[in-house]
Amino acid sequence: MTRHLVRAFGAAAIAMALAAPAGAQTYTMKIGAATVNDGQHEWMKLYKDRVEQKSGGKIKVEIYTAGSLGSIPRQIEGTQLGTQEANVVPPAFMVGVDPRYQVLDAPGVFDSRDQVVATIGDPAFRKAFLAIGADKGIKGISLFYLAPSEIVVRKEVRKLDDLKGLKIRVFGSPMQTQPFTRLGMTGSPMSLDETLPALQTGALDGVYGSIAIFIPFKYSAVAKYMVATNFSYVISITFVNKLWFEKLPSDLAKIVEGEAQAVEPEVNKWGFDLYPRAMKIWSDTGGEHVELSPVDRAEMMKLVKPIGDEVVKDKPAVKNMYDLLVKTANAKKKA
Repeated sequence: MTRHLVRAFGAAAIAMALAAPAGAQTYTMKIGAATVNDGQHEWMKLYKDRVEQKSGGKIKVEIYTAGSLGSIPRQIEGTQLGTQEANVVPPAFMVGVDPRYQVLDAPGVFDSRDQVVATIGDPAFRKAFLAIGADKGIKGISLFYLAPSEIVVRKEVRKLDDLKGLKIRVFGSPMQTQPFTRLGMTGSPMSLDETLPALQTGALDGVYGSIAIFIPFKYSAVAKYMVATNFSYVISITFVNKLWFEKLPSDLAKIVEGEAQAVEPEVNKWGFDLYPRAMKIWSDTGGEHVELSPVDRAEMMKLVKPIGDEVVKDKPAVKNMYDLLVKTANAKKKA
């Protein structure tokens, strides 16, 4: 009798499971980044809380920081292939996927962080930029501000000429390598996991990035001088595997995309608030922040500002995206 009851209950349980509605299925969303304790990490934490709550637990978000899912190129490839569902990264690293991703690195487009946020939040620009990777298996879902760009260097720097001859790690797009060439330096594309060891051994003289990276990875122990570049800002994109997204039920797809945008104001503010706190930490740990003279800043901008137009002039698709960026950014300038 007991055996018959067990079999009956077991058969009933299987039948119920088979008959369960598709909406009862749960989905895992692995999100990776090369960084930790920065704006990208903050975005992932806020996003995880909102998506899991809004989906009633139907989407489980797993956060992987500090390159635990691999180097930046491997994570980009992994998201394209679907071995991870999402990646958070500055779009300059995605120039190998599509050269249009580099336009946000064009020097001299932005005058302020408020202009950056207004530009990347503009509906027309946002829609066009996030759609770039659609034919490469990915879908952009978020754009947000991280920090102003800076260069940390091992040697003492006081003026623009002091930077000449240095080998500097950059993100990898022509919009980044060419400004350094124009300023007499060598821009060396390198993934984040390789950067600090190269700086420690002297294979690099400096690193281009932001204080949001320099603080958690303790760069001040190796490179004391942080030089304000004043010609660009670090922005990040979150993108998901397109096939994974398209297989989600419509209500969950709406949550995945909608909450990605919903957290942006909080993350943008977090980046604004981080800067003065991080600068104090930089100073307290032995670092020095170097502001070039007005004359040197003007000379720097004179040299680098034409690069955007030069890079895109023979690339129609890239030029169209760049022109849209410039038009939008100009419209967002404060009077």
